[in-house]
Order: sequence, then C-alpha cells, then structure tokens
Amino acid sequence: MINPHQLRILLEVLEAGSFAAAAPRLGLTPSAVSQQISALEKASGVTLFERSARSAMPLPSAEAMARHARIVLTELESLVAAASAAETSSSHVELRVGIFPSLTSYLIPRLMHDDAWLASGTQLRLSVGEPAQVVRSLRSENGLDVALVFQVGQGGLAWPASLKRTWLAEDPFVFVLPAAWGFEAEAALSPAQLADMPWIMHHPGASDAVVIANLFASLGMQPRVVAYSDDFNTTLSLVASGLGAALVPKLALTNLPEGTVSVRIPEAKLSRSVLALTNKPPSRSAREGTENERASVPAVQNAAAIFVERIATLLASS
Repeated sequence: MINPHQLRILLEVLEAGSFAAAAPRLGLTPSAVSQQISALEKASGVTLFERSARSAMPLPSAEAMARHARIVLTELESLVAAASAAETSSSHVELRVGIFPSLTSYLIPRLMHDDAWLASGTQLRLSVGEPAQVVRSLRSENGLDVALVFQVGQGGLAWPASLKRTWLAEDPFVFVLPAAWGFEAEAALSPAQLADMPWIMHHPGASDAVVIANLFASLGMQPRVVAYSDDFNTTLSLVASGLGAALVPKLALTNLPEGTVSVRIPEAKLSRSVLALTNKPPSRSAREGTENERASVPAVQNAAAIFVERIATLLASS
C-alpha cells in the first residue's frame, strides 16, 4: 500500500533535485530518503529513479506520480480538515437567543466575561429585536431557542401556553434630566418640581406609553411633550441636548451620556419585568427524526437552562 508520507518525500526530492538536497528539509539522512523512495517503488511496482553510484535521476514515471500525488495529498488534507470540523461542531451546541436592545448593551459584554458561561462551551447566535418580534421567532419552525423579553404591567405582550416563562429581574424606570436644569444627581424631587418641564415620551398607543401615562396621571402630572421616541439611545441623546426629561429603564442607562443626571420621585414606582421564554420539551411524537436531531434536543435544552441561570445571576448582581 502506498504511504502518503512516501509521496511527500517524492515531491520533496523532485523539488530539491536530489536525495541529498531533500534530506535536510525532511529531517532525514540521504540514506533514509533513498530507502523511502525504494519502498514507494516496491509498493507501486513502478521504477521512479535511475540510480548510479553518484546520483539518482528521476524518470518520467516519477513526474507522473508526483502530479497525481499532489492531488491525493490535497484531498487527504481536506478529509482531515472536514473530520476535525465535524468533531468541533458536534462538541459545541449553538444556542439561538432573541434579546431586546437595552438588555443587549448591558448584558452581553458581561456574559462574554462570565467564567461559568464560557466553561459551557456553548456558541451564541443573537437576534436583537423588540419582545413581540422575538416571541414570534421563538414560536416559528427553526426559530429561537430562548427569548429574553420585558413586560410593563400586565399588558402589551402575550405568549402561548406552549412557552415556559422564567422571571429574571425587575428593571426599574429612572427619571433622567438634562444636567443644565441644575438638579443634583439622585436628588429626591416632588412631582410638582417636574410637572411643567418638557418631556420626551414613548409614541402614543405603545403599551409602555399607556402605563407611563397612567403613572403621570396618578402623580397629578400633565407632561408637556416635546418629542416622541421609542429608542432609548436617541431619547438619552435628546435629554443630554437639553430638549427635555425622560423616564428610562435602568438597563438602558449602561452608558449614561454626559449632560444628563438621574433623579428620584419617591412616589413614582414603575418597573418592567425581564423574562426568559423557552419552548417546553417536545412530546415523544414530536421528537421523531434522525438520531442526531433527537440527540441535539437535550443538549440545546441544557444549554438554554445554563444560559437562563447565568442571565439571572448577572442581573441579580447589577
């Protein structure tokens, strides 16, 4: 049987021009190179070199074998690379996670430095979107494995009974004001002190907007709206510019821009619940499929459980 190692030696000899010149490149003696070429000739039944006392000249058969040897050795390298890639992919689980934007900025950098998560070896594939969007993807075929969502109050977001819900944390809303207004950071203010100030609010009709409007009404405040924005980064930029105040979830304050301060209104109590939604384990009939498909279900479920546990821990430490 032809040995690939012997084919590599043949290529090296032809490139170097002689057994002696090829030997140092191969880490062999000239005698050992000659012996390997002789073994290749014996295995193939073809004479490759015309030997004399001082030299060995390659025959046309050596050049012909070399041309095919390059193809064979390239295919062998591809074979090994494919097997290695398959081994790597089978030993790592990919977890498809949907997550809302303000949680992404806060959480993912911390997760990527969390030793317990990194030890799981799980590969993350993220889809950043609003809760309603990621819930739809969680329910679709070949969709997400985990959806991280928020809910303000009891309305605005619904999911079917087929999804498992895990509470992770409460994310309190914070009053953010332009620093130019002169209030000290973390000052306790009364509703009356902010009642006549300009405000940046959520677009009317959104579930958050309804809940926040009810909060303001309960405080006897009728905000003078100067802008509508559902993007918290944009909202904070507008606050920093001095345009108005805003009510923003704490998780969105990871990078509080210069020119803003956060304050408290003790009477105002509002937060949003951060939840993890996962698909419940499939029934036995739903697990019919290939052996690999059946084996992957527990692996993904285990990865999802670890992910949810680490997210809860990181949020609890914030």
